[in-house]
Amino acid sequence: MRVRLFKAAFFCVLVSTNLVLFTEASRSEDLLSGFWNGGGTVVYASGDRERARCRAHYSPGSGNHVSVVATCATPSGSVTQTAHLRRSGGGRYTGTFFNEQFSVSGTIQVIVNGSSQLVRLISKSGSAVLTLNR
Repeated sequence: MRVRLFKAAFFCVLVSTNLVLFTEASRSEDLLSGFWNGGGTVVYASGDRERARCRAHYSPGSGNHVSVVATCATPSGSVTQTAHLRRSGGGRYTGTFFNEQFSVSGTIQVIVNGSSQLVRLISKSGSAVLTLNR
């Protein structure tokens, strides 16, 4: 009787855990999926600063992975970059980005808070801090 009760309890815990993980993964995708717009400041390695306006499209991948394609415009031009993110907990994502036009790569961090997000990019060529909204 105890063995059967233990197996039933174990099965319930296993099912509950899988439901929580599945729900958490779905929420992870929902946190970022779709288009986001906004802007911020780009700081180049030279120390020069420019305001930037950006539009990003997030596409969920497998597991906790998300792909991003973003286009940003500054007074000196427009660039498109891609990024691959991995959920690192809560509404936090970390990963790498690549700008093919200028062959620049670096790290990216995204913190989602409701319908806005804070994005930080860092590379040898400079950095950027952006706030994007749905």
